[in-house]
Amino acid sequence: MVSIFASALSALLLLSGCGTLTTIPLGNMPASVVSAPEDTLEPDSSAQTVSSPLQQSSPAVSSEHERESSENVLSAPEEESSENVLSEPEEKSSENVLSAPEEESSETVRSESEEESSLVMPSEPLHEPAPETSEPEKVVDLTDISMNITSIDLPVGRRYRLSCHLSPDDATNTDFVWYVNGTEYIRLDPDGTITGLAIGKAVITAETYNGLTAVCKINVVESLYTPDPEQMVDESWFDNAVFVGDSLTNCLTIYTEKYGGLGNAEFVPAAGIGYHSALWDLDTEGNVHPVYYGKKILTEDAVQLSGKQNVFIMLGMNDFAWSIDSTVNAMRELTDRIKYKCPYANIYIQSVTPLISSIHRDDDLNNGNIAIFNEHIRQFCLEKGYTYLDVASAVQDENGCLRDEYCLDSYYMGLHFNDLGCQVWIDYLRSHVG
Repeated sequence: MVSIFASALSALLLLSGCGTLTTIPLGNMPASVVSAPEDTLEPDSSAQTVSSPLQQSSPAVSSEHERESSENVLSAPEEESSENVLSEPEEKSSENVLSAPEEESSETVRSESEEESSLVMPSEPLHEPAPETSEPEKVVDLTDISMNITSIDLPVGRRYRLSCHLSPDDATNTDFVWYVNGTEYIRLDPDGTITGLAIGKAVITAETYNGLTAVCKINVVESLYTPDPEQMVDESWFDNAVFVGDSLTNCLTIYTEKYGGLGNAEFVPAAGIGYHSALWDLDTEGNVHPVYYGKKILTEDAVQLSGKQNVFIMLGMNDFAWSIDSTVNAMRELTDRIKYKCPYANIYIQSVTPLISSIHRDDDLNNGNIAIFNEHIRQFCLEKGYTYLDVASAVQDENGCLRDEYCLDSYYMGLHFNDLGCQVWIDYLRSHVG
């Protein structure tokens, strides 16, 4: 309808050469007028100019109206034309707008949308494509299982952690289960930790899903070191403690991270450090100072930064390249530095622990020299008023050697502690610091 009306106006302008109709604001005409029925419009002269081209009830009426409209347009001045347009009351416009039947519009919209939807092709296929086939994942079976130990003498009340090695490393399924024969003598935790309950024998078996097995025989014996329960302090006593030492102290650090036992103590170990190397400057080539919160610092500074009052020192294993007197002097210098930084610190010096009997070295690190040096440590502590802790007495056998069952590296160095040895170490400390 709007396009027919625009064509009629263009024809009139061409015939008359008059530009008065260009002032008629087509945008002000209600859009719903196009869909309004004939009987809703009043047949006054002012409305004919606008409504007659839109109605077009029949070709005859349309041509007659066109002639009348052209005469009215040519004879009407510009002011009258604008008045005719402006004189149409607002109520009439609103009535025309409201008179448009909603049902018809909705039906028209529905019919148009249905036609459009019937022509639109679906953007996606109606059926999902079949998934691409891929080769099945290769299954790698286990071929072997072994335990970290095959037998152990476990003292009553002590713990040890069993672990299994599975081959090959890229096996698809690495599940296995534990079986215990002798639950009255040992307790087995899901992570492989065993605890001696009573004197007797037990067998632990680990079995894989495909029937492979590994076995460990356990002989629960009387405890080799039994601390006096009345003398033992609660582990929270060590909340105010810091431990300084070499790789042996690192073993203790790892153990307490797994099992606890020393409260919230801090540890500042450094593998390879000794009383002599602890005195080196930070810029000394090959220095082995401890790393504290990501920064390598001097031992006395680490103690100060820890804010702990009770300082436990175990050094000396890496000092046997020097004379014992030289090492004692280095011990004196280090403890003086710590006391200077921490005047109220309580110093606890632990003995050097022995090697297992099967280790024979070519240097001066041997159990004889360790015993001599420990006596010098004891005398030094008496002189300075420090506490001497004879940890060696708790872990050595009748010959002064480290017990094999406490050793982590019996096949190599023969001096580091396993979990069982660390547990004895902790028990000794807890029963000798009160």
